[in-house]
Amino acid sequence: MQYRSFLFDLDGTLSDPQVGIITSMQYALESFGIREEFDRLKKYIGPPLTEMMGDYLPADQIEAGIAKYRERFSVKGLFENEMYPGIGEMLKKLAQAGGDLYLATSKPEEYARRILSHFSIDGYFQDICGSTMDGSVSRKSDVLRLAIQRNHLNPAACVMIGDRIHDMEGAAACDMDRVGVLFGFGDRTELESGGPVYIAPTVGALEEWLLGHLEPR
Repeated sequence: MQYRSFLFDLDGTLSDPQVGIITSMQYALESFGIREEFDRLKKYIGPPLTEMMGDYLPADQIEAGIAKYRERFSVKGLFENEMYPGIGEMLKKLAQAGGDLYLATSKPEEYARRILSHFSIDGYFQDICGSTMDGSVSRKSDVLRLAIQRNHLNPAACVMIGDRIHDMEGAAACDMDRVGVLFGFGDRTELESGGPVYIAPTVGALEEWLLGHLEPR
């Protein structure tokens, strides 16, 4: 198995965004009179925001809930975020070795671009693909199809790297191999159910595996 293109998830794969995301979730829910514990909201990091809102709000209030979330996240929560140690160096090595790097996140593309720029790692990516604000592109499979179409990628030469089952299932729907990471928000059982070709326990192990499976030019 050798790959030319590497598509990375953002939340839980490149960075730990839990403070900004969960605090913004709490802010949104509190506007509807709902108080929820921090730890109970961790499971919603990664999936589209509609999933969390749908579990707490009636269908006719989901859009308003998302707008309230973005009210805080777009100003403050966006930067309550920390890149995992070693990620920057891994991306640099992979790019220097000739790999084509892409971001594929369920987070709105506008936010993803600002976050990568904030961490000064945007220059390693050929393209940054995310969901749309209007929800027309939201699922991971939608984002991956957008990346494939926009960059004329061959799915057989691609591998998706992510920390949740949504990453694994989205890649499978696009006939793409996938790698799971255990330093994010999904556990081994969740990731294994998505049929990954490898599960990386650490950033160092992920770097070694990806460099070892880079297709020579």
